[in-house]
Amino acid sequence: MRLKDGLFKVLESVASTHGRKVFEAVRDMLSRLNGSETHISVLWAALLELFAKIAKTNKYYGEAVPELYRALANFSCAWVRASGVSATAEVFGYHPQLIPDTMMKLLVLHLQDSYVHVHKQAIGAFRDMWIEDNDVQIVACLRLKGLWQAYGNNPEIRADILAALLHVCRDNKQMWHAFACLPSLEMAKSEEPFRAQSALQALDQHFTDLSDGQRVSFVCAVLDFIERDRIEHGDEMSQSSFILRLFDLDQRAVSVTEPDMLKSVKQLGGQLQYPYAALIICQALAHQGYWKGALTLIQALNDALPDVEKWRAAKDLIVALAAVYEAEAFIAGGDIGRGLTTVKMAHTKLIQYVQDQKTAGSGASRIESFIMASSVARSIEGVQPDEA
Repeated sequence: MRLKDGLFKVLESVASTHGRKVFEAVRDMLSRLNGSETHISVLWAALLELFAKIAKTNKYYGEAVPELYRALANFSCAWVRASGVSATAEVFGYHPQLIPDTMMKLLVLHLQDSYVHVHKQAIGAFRDMWIEDNDVQIVACLRLKGLWQAYGNNPEIRADILAALLHVCRDNKQMWHAFACLPSLEMAKSEEPFRAQSALQALDQHFTDLSDGQRVSFVCAVLDFIERDRIEHGDEMSQSSFILRLFDLDQRAVSVTEPDMLKSVKQLGGQLQYPYAALIICQALAHQGYWKGALTLIQALNDALPDVEKWRAAKDLIVALAAVYEAEAFIAGGDIGRGLTTVKMAHTKLIQYVQDQKTAGSGASRIESFIMASSVARSIEGVQPDEA
């Protein structure tokens, strides 16, 4: 084994300056290989790896086809087939249009291969290759979705399958909805943070095209993601990317998810992990007109946060927002005079909050700024403090 590894290192080194000669030599060695014995399979796989690197580097696309095809069509040895799949993806990753139809059909076929190692390599190939042919995309997605269902108890392989689906469907909304939407919603609930976040990002990109029910599922997954401490404290870009999507929900979706929001705010406040995330969920309710519910929740959050220095800024912001919600609740209930008086007080508290933060030398965070801007814009629109 060490002798083989040393030999291949030498060949790789020589190929950097004598690519043509090494390529032809390796191709000749590959053409002489036959059989499915272990030692032959290992050598075949190693040669294919080197062969693919040289072909890709020197753009020997057409000349690489015969040996790659022979490996893909080797139905007597799964190891060689798998190596053929990975080698083909290596050579043609950015140029799949150069793959002959017969070879592409074999690549798609190997997504259904009975040997796990083969169809795992095929999943990886479609995750990495930039397939543009619509017919190939559809057939590949059908096979990948079948694998998704077959691997219901294997989250690791499912993550690779979803990555392949998202890559193949990347520019086609209809295909994404047909093949990748439901897997993304399922993966968004993953206990593994990176997998969940990748799925949430994919859903976030297609948010405006989701149905009401799918938006509900997305929001619940986002809230669950936060509750399970999946976003690092202070990672405001991630929080803004996901949580602020709550503001894009239409009335029907929010009304369905209201109980989930109520539950989540209470849990977030009780755990004292993400008070600002809880505030944003309160804002989402308020944004859709659930003023009384938002007021009840924000007061509960205020009670849950201890009156200590760590949470002082959060509690100050809560007091200001509570005044906003109270004012809007009065106005919605027809008590305009009381509402306008409270609006003036709310505006004063928000401004005072900003000034206090500046005095303390702690500029408002990205999320706090959004909350305050949203509150002022919605609650004081058309009403000047002096007029109130």
